[in-house]
Amino acid sequence: MVRRSLPLLLAVIAVACVQWWTRPSPHTAGLRIDIELRTAHAGTWEIYHDADRFSYDAAHSMAANVAPSSDVRSITFQLPAHVGHLQGLRIDPGQEPVETRLVAITFQGPYHSERLEAPALMDMFSAVNDLRPLVLDTERNELLMDATGDDPYIASMVPLTSITQKVMTGERPWWIRLLLALGVAAAVFFPSRWLLCRWIAPRPVLRPSRPQPRLRPMLAIGIVSVLAGLLTQGLINNIDLVDRALLLEIEMKVSANDHFQVFDAEKPGSFTEDRYSAVPVKQSEEWQLAVFKLPKDRPFRYVRIDLGNHQDSVTLRRLVLRCNDRSIEYDAAAIDDLFHPNTDITMHELLPDGLHLAFSGDDPFLHCDEDLGSRMRQLQDQAGNGPVPWLAGLLVAVMVFAGLFTNERLPHLLGQGRTVEWCTMLAFCGLLGLPLLGEWLPIQPELADTEKRPLAEKPLLQAHDLLDFPARYMRYYGDHFPYRKLLFRWNGLFHHHVLHTSSMPDNVIYGKDDFLFLIRPGAVDYYRGLPLFTEEELATIAQRLDKRRAWLASQGIDYYLYVPPLKATIYPDKRPDKLAQVLPTTGMDQLKAYLEEHSSVKIIDPRQELLAGRQVRDTYYTSDIHWNPWGALIGYQVLMQRLLQDHPELGIPCSASDYIVEADTNDQGDLALQLALNDQLPRVTYMMAPHAPTRYRELSERPLPGTGFFKYRPIFTQGPDPQAPKLLMFRDSFAVYLIPYLGDHFREAVYVWTPLFLPDVVEQEKPDIVVQEVMELFLPDLLHDKVRENI
Repeated sequence: MVRRSLPLLLAVIAVACVQWWTRPSPHTAGLRIDIELRTAHAGTWEIYHDADRFSYDAAHSMAANVAPSSDVRSITFQLPAHVGHLQGLRIDPGQEPVETRLVAITFQGPYHSERLEAPALMDMFSAVNDLRPLVLDTERNELLMDATGDDPYIASMVPLTSITQKVMTGERPWWIRLLLALGVAAAVFFPSRWLLCRWIAPRPVLRPSRPQPRLRPMLAIGIVSVLAGLLTQGLINNIDLVDRALLLEIEMKVSANDHFQVFDAEKPGSFTEDRYSAVPVKQSEEWQLAVFKLPKDRPFRYVRIDLGNHQDSVTLRRLVLRCNDRSIEYDAAAIDDLFHPNTDITMHELLPDGLHLAFSGDDPFLHCDEDLGSRMRQLQDQAGNGPVPWLAGLLVAVMVFAGLFTNERLPHLLGQGRTVEWCTMLAFCGLLGLPLLGEWLPIQPELADTEKRPLAEKPLLQAHDLLDFPARYMRYYGDHFPYRKLLFRWNGLFHHHVLHTSSMPDNVIYGKDDFLFLIRPGAVDYYRGLPLFTEEELATIAQRLDKRRAWLASQGIDYYLYVPPLKATIYPDKRPDKLAQVLPTTGMDQLKAYLEEHSSVKIIDPRQELLAGRQVRDTYYTSDIHWNPWGALIGYQVLMQRLLQDHPELGIPCSASDYIVEADTNDQGDLALQLALNDQLPRVTYMMAPHAPTRYRELSERPLPGTGFFKYRPIFTQGPDPQAPKLLMFRDSFAVYLIPYLGDHFREAVYVWTPLFLPDVVEQEKPDIVVQEVMELFLPDLLHDKVRENI
């Protein structure tokens, strides 16, 4: 009787207590407004509230200070108690012409709340003063507010009375009280009844006797359980349950609108144009935060901070390395110790408010010579998935152990195994666990990345993309599993030294005398001289090029199409026999002949000159797709001879006698790198050292339209003659060696790495000459080179 009635009595008492504690009480606080926002700028936000009409005055306003942050911030405005509803609301996002993002607005009453997210705010609010029209960022679900003056504000265009009256109702929802009471009653009733039953009349528990397993089966069960747990822990730990992106945040004051950049590298000073992150900054008297996203799956150890090219001075207050909820913060003094200025920074002084830097040149930057790699890895490890992987691994290990331990037949089966079978099983299990050990222990050799492609990034597990996650994770794991680089390297060595062939025949193929040739879709047909274009495709290209040239000519701009040839074109004798040319003409011959007859645009073709130049020394690398500096010099001379026909003011091209040729053997051949054999198949670079120093200089990057089409950052140079023409070149990798030769001939030159002709860049830069450089193998891309329909 007691066992039944006492738990029920306790549950009733618990329900009564819950009802008492949650009883409605009179409230004296007024409406509360929470604004969730994201801003990189410090400032003071204000709200103006109106209860009767859409008019706002200082007597009905409130203000709150906002600090810059990369995360979503929430600011709270507690309205007076007598404010029971709102007719209108005005929000002033600071007093600076900067960009901010509105995430949501929550109207909070005593017992109810109403949260309006960005799409709803887009319909209810409008930009009124010193703001561009509101824009909804559908990817991040945020409302973009871009201020154009020092008094920006938005205001509600519909009455807010219904929303605010709803949240200000004075009654707590009854169902919440009921659910809470039932939950507490259950939490009291069932444990108390179980305890009373055990205490008053405990029942004897009979356990059947079973033979104790022998040592060998127990050892096997233990090993399998541990391996199962470790495997589960490793698999879950390799899934990002939280975003583990690396961020570098700099809090600063800047003197002009600009773009700042952060470069990363594995060696001190080895910063390249393909490894950087850029963010815009705006002139402001307040502190602002520049947030740079660093590669989370690409190893790096050193960073360089480029401080724009339009600044007179910058003040840095703090620098933060952040990964999820973990961070390492450096104050101004630590920044001064960690980073070193270049010669364009004439003064760096530690002031009470931060590190003040003054500039004299247009390329100021700070570089760090201290290895930050270990700090980055530690930060990512600490910002991991927490105890979840270990708890899941422990749970699986216990379940496996319990399942095997209670299996009656397993001890008998395991007891019959021979020693050699046990050794085989242990070796197999060890091999299965080796990738996990490679992550925990420093037993995996460090090898450089040799693949000339971006590796897949680790995806973040999120509820909305569960169906796509397995495929995205498989792509990541296929690029990053432990010992992948080592196995890839061994496979390349085996194919090279034993089979004498390429380990990646779909990408690289062996020719004669250690020459390597690129393979890609359509390349074999091109090498063999098979027709590349149909008549319709040739007509399409010719019409498009004619329209492009006419459009440029209407603006006083000359257009040239320049086509560097393939290595296989200049070295047909080095091709493998299976790539022998079967027809006398190539796709380039086909297009060139058609344009000669049907178009005003002619291909600038350096093939004959490069064939003659290889009689002096190689014009192309053996283990690389590109021409070397000697071949690029010949290609530059051919291009200049054509430009000089229309622009004699460009001056005489450089000749071979203007340079000293220095042979340098290195391991940077891109085709050999793809096979991880760059040390086995080195390349010889004929460095062209000029007798007289070059007179052009490289300028800092400035923003250009169409950056989504850029492969790498654009390059800007300035020549010595202010009266010379200005050059704009749309280019690929073959122009890397052309730039040092061309720089002295032009007043200014802009080199944009893109496969497309971008009219927006032309309209902004207003060049005198446009050169579109397209490598021979990429000529079919001209069929898809259409950003605007009429160009």
